[in-house]
Amino acid sequence: MNPQAIKCHKCRHILFDDTCIQDSSLTCDPKKCESYDIKRFIYVSEDKVPAWIKEKIENEDWTKGKLHCQKCNNRIGSFDYISGRKCNCGSSVIPPIHLVTSQIDRPMQIQNIIR
Repeated sequence: MNPQAIKCHKCRHILFDDTCIQDSSLTCDPKKCESYDIKRFIYVSEDKVPAWIKEKIENEDWTKGKLHCQKCNNRIGSFDYISGRKCNCGSSVIPPIHLVTSQIDRPMQIQNIIR
């Protein structure tokens, strides 16, 4: 499958490709835990952090901060390496880098359309 571009919702600047997105690492039951909200947030894999995000994290000394589009400065997400936040049910640690889905354009995943 070819990588798809993740873009800023405001200016359509390409931020990175979807190979950087972490598959859900939360092990809790999505029906029981409100943190498991893939419609509101996507998480960036710590193994595949885009260079510009890694630079921002290093500038903040691996603490926490906001992520903005490089072109229009629209806030697209944040990172937090301090809190080690857990999901609401307490069974999983939430990944430290997340993007707000309403602030980015992500390719739609079309699966098994039956006509």
